[in-house]
Amino acid sequence: MEIKSLAATSFDTIFKAFTLAFADYEMQLNKRELHTMIHRRGFNPALSFAAFEGEEMVAFTLNGIGNFEGVPTAYDTETGTLKEYRGQGLATQVFEYSIPYLRKAGIKQYLLEVLQHNTKAISVYRNLGFQVTREFNYFRQKTEDVHHEITSLNPLYTIKPIGMEQYSVISGFWDFYPSWQNSFESIQRAG
Repeated sequence: MEIKSLAATSFDTIFKAFTLAFADYEMQLNKRELHTMIHRRGFNPALSFAAFEGEEMVAFTLNGIGNFEGVPTAYDTETGTLKEYRGQGLATQVFEYSIPYLRKAGIKQYLLEVLQHNTKAISVYRNLGFQVTREFNYFRQKTEDVHHEITSLNPLYTIKPIGMEQYSVISGFWDFYPSWQNSFESIQRAG
């Protein structure tokens, strides 16, 4: 078993491992959706790592790199282990292998978001010293099912689109800080 950076790993190899690792997961992504998601989350192959059995990627952590609340941050975009390799501590080994590289790159904190019912992942993260700092509700709906009609307007408010250059003003109205996945940095990456 060899652990190494994904800097020279093809997206096809990453997608294959992702598909196998999440075959039994509640949500499936096709190749385009995975590419879009990891791009938006700041995926950095040079600072992402995986365990390989020969040429096969069997466990991985795809890291996004950026700033969170003004601090240089690595974000766990996806961590997965192929079913037949689970229970061997590979996710922990990949994570621990990555820490010196992340520190050398100037990363000051590591952030992840996990579904609350994914108890196996939560157990791994707690054993690595992670703590729950906040919880989010998660909603999903197909675009075609979203209704765009406004049935009544309040004359005190105006609804209009804004450009990306205007986003910085919005944070002055926040009563919370959005998740990594919904941060302005993430939205700007998705363009």
